[in-house]
Amino acid sequence: MSGIRGGRTAGAALAAVMLVTMLGGCAGGGGPDPVGTWGDPDGAYLELESGGAFTGSDGCNRLTGSWTMEDDNISFDDVASTRMACPDTEALLEGLDTANVSGDTMTVYADDEAQIATLDRAPVNS
Repeated sequence: MSGIRGGRTAGAALAAVMLVTMLGGCAGGGGPDPVGTWGDPDGAYLELESGGAFTGSDGCNRLTGSWTMEDDNISFDDVASTRMACPDTEALLEGLDTANVSGDTMTVYADDEAQIATLDRAPVNS
């Protein structure tokens, strides 16, 4: 009988290790959560959705596309933008390609790796 009990204990221990491993992979994985609004919704901003889509504006032109994240680094793909003429607005997010998230700050880079913007996480409206 003690052999059966030992087998159950070993099986329970193995199941516990597997559960911790699976949960650790889900919880820890890819750095900070970038979902939400970054920047000023009345000016230049990006809004990253949980499904991998994003929208935004440089204060004049609207942006849309998709994003993926690995560690603290975000890659933007399929980026489309309107081309309105706004004489008093700098096209701050034009050419966005990647971003890095550190705490509540997102630094946005162009495809030539030049830094083009720094956006703070917008507060969540309650």
